[in-house]
Amino acid sequence: MATNDTPELSACSTPTPTAKVFPQSSFFQERRAPALPSPAEIRALNEASGHCRAASLNHPPPVIVPSLGLAVKYGADVTIAEVETQVLVRERLQGRVPIPEVFGWVKDGGQMFIYMSLVEGDTLQARFSTMNESERQAVCKELRSMVNAWRALTQESDRYIGSSVFFSL
Repeated sequence: MATNDTPELSACSTPTPTAKVFPQSSFFQERRAPALPSPAEIRALNEASGHCRAASLNHPPPVIVPSLGLAVKYGADVTIAEVETQVLVRERLQGRVPIPEVFGWVKDGGQMFIYMSLVEGDTLQARFSTMNESERQAVCKELRSMVNAWRALTQESDRYIGSSVFFSL
């Protein structure tokens, strides 16, 4: 059992639907669009990008729709466990670790689509080489705080949350 200071993770025991939309999410509350783009629209946007992996079944590149503040990660390798983990960890660590808000998800054509908020800005990879020592130290301090927040998460001892891809339970 977690204390008030230590968020506890617990697995959901209800069956998982093949699609779920969060009407209370900022996407719908801000009326960015009446609906999330369909999987066919996301695939078409990706193929129009000309990216060499755009037509990949397992791991295509994410689709970014800046006008909707939307990022869509999808592929056959994307799992419902990833969606559930992102939703749960965002809820538990809100304000301490920046985690995109999930607007919904859908399974289509053997692929899972996660619709989430677009976090705008430069990646650390793109900026790191131009940062001075003081800026790098500040980033390290922020990352340390985030890692400590992740490490503070606990879960029920009789339940496992995550993927068993690399080991058997």
